[in-house]
Amino acid sequence: MIAVVINRKSGRGLAKRLISKVNTVAHLDETISVIDENSAEKSSTKLSNLILQSQSLPHLDSLKVVAIGGDGLVNLCIQETQKSGSASVALAVYPAGTGNDFANTNNQQKIEISGLLKKPSDFEVIDLGIVSKADSEFKRYFGQVLSTGFDALVNERANSSRVVKGKIKYTIATLMELFKFKPISYRLVLDGKVVETDAMLVSVANGYCYGGGMQIVPHAKNNDGLLDLMVLKPVSKLELLKVFPKVFKGKHITHPAVSFFTAKEILIDCVDAKTRKVYADGEYFCSLPAVISVKPKALKIALHSK
Repeated sequence: MIAVVINRKSGRGLAKRLISKVNTVAHLDETISVIDENSAEKSSTKLSNLILQSQSLPHLDSLKVVAIGGDGLVNLCIQETQKSGSASVALAVYPAGTGNDFANTNNQQKIEISGLLKKPSDFEVIDLGIVSKADSEFKRYFGQVLSTGFDALVNERANSSRVVKGKIKYTIATLMELFKFKPISYRLVLDGKVVETDAMLVSVANGYCYGGGMQIVPHAKNNDGLLDLMVLKPVSKLELLKVFPKVFKGKHITHPAVSFFTAKEILIDCVDAKTRKVYADGEYFCSLPAVISVKPKALKIALHSK
């Protein structure tokens, strides 16, 4: 059984242009269900119902979820696969968004729709990050990078842009946030070890990149059972402008203000209430304090090639 989830707003209309091809293939195969809704909530509900339906069919031993869109849609699909608790649900991605960081990290390529839906897949299993709150039942998963501080503010501004589209919106948002930003006092607890530091940003990586190819932790691996934490300590605005372009090729890692840590569980908190927002996979998750942990071998990825 295959569930195809489409975000027709992704990639400047790329996903929308693929809908007719998807429907043509689905029309000839009753095992393919297409979810093409106008809101994330409706898409989540339909995908959840399809996953439950697949689990109730005794003759069905697997479900492949195909996400046609960007990282936001991928994150939506990740939430539903994890809620099900089923190891038989696999995720495949047709990259049709702005950044496509999850697809690039996991070798999810643009191929013919018929091939993506009909050809047998090989599989690999990756880790996921979990974000939770000590004072509530909140829990959400991410595949790539969680960001706080300057990063989160840039993400929020980029997401709110209605005029600028594409990857350049992150660069413009960076410049706009830069001139009013001040370092943040963080309290981090890494597998029980307390680290208190002032920083420009704190990022937690499961996958190595985000924001349309920014290699924030180029050595991060999403199958090692660990999370990689990057801390950028206070630098001048001019220095941040010098460092920022280096992130796209991972050349920032030798900068003296950059530090890396690894842990299985990380608590992040900060003093300033205005900078408590937490983003992951480009989506707003919650406010600090938050606990970030790793779920090893959490998600089955359906591999495909051209």
